[in-house]
Amino acid sequence: MPPIAKHVTNTTYLSSEFGYQLAVKWFGQEAVDSLPVYTKRSKYAGSPKGKITWTKCVSGGWVPALCHFHGYVEKQRGAILAKVLSIPQWNKPDIYVQSWSALGKGGQCRTFLITAQMIKPE
Repeated sequence: MPPIAKHVTNTTYLSSEFGYQLAVKWFGQEAVDSLPVYTKRSKYAGSPKGKITWTKCVSGGWVPALCHFHGYVEKQRGAILAKVLSIPQWNKPDIYVQSWSALGKGGQCRTFLITAQMIKPE
């Protein structure tokens, strides 16, 4: 059996400069401007409330999938497979504003599995 593929899920908040620039690059200025902003009393005053979560393939290999009996081979090493722009909430699930996923070998089923991993509550 070939080695198992490794996927890493990362998160950054839009209150940081890196997160803001990445959100504008991936989702556009209009999507970022539509988000609510922090109040003037917090240290992040004027920054949009939101976070970006993405899944990246670190190393290729075999992916045993739930909806495929045989799984598939992930060849996109270093590629970002899914991106989600959301508004985090306390003790509630995040509000999802926009998402993107790479449709490759596996189609809708692969997209569902990657998105389901990202939506899991932390």
